[in-house]
Amino acid sequence: MKTKTATAKTSTQTTIKKTVKRRPKRTFSAEQKCRAVLCLWSSNQSALAICRDQGISYNQLDKWQMQAFEAMVEALKPKVKESSQTVLSPRIQRLLARIEEPESR
Repeated sequence: MKTKTATAKTSTQTTIKKTVKRRPKRTFSAEQKCRAVLCLWSSNQSALAICRDQGISYNQLDKWQMQAFEAMVEALKPKVKESSQTVLSPRIQRLLARIEEPESR
């Protein structure tokens, strides 16, 4: 647990040292994040009520919701294989070959 030492001066100019203990950083599993976001999207509860139930802040829930939305959009994009070379129809290839030929007429 990280600690931070703070100093404060009183009216008599004596220094008082306080040790502030910080809470360790919490980690949440993907399942917990999904449960919170799906509860927000599917239930009639307010976001603040869900945050209280899950023990998280509103900002954290909003961040998870944005991440879930971005991942959903990415997953639903059409999967098209893009090759480095563009495949042209034979007719267009012949026309391009004609244009690129030196003028021998």
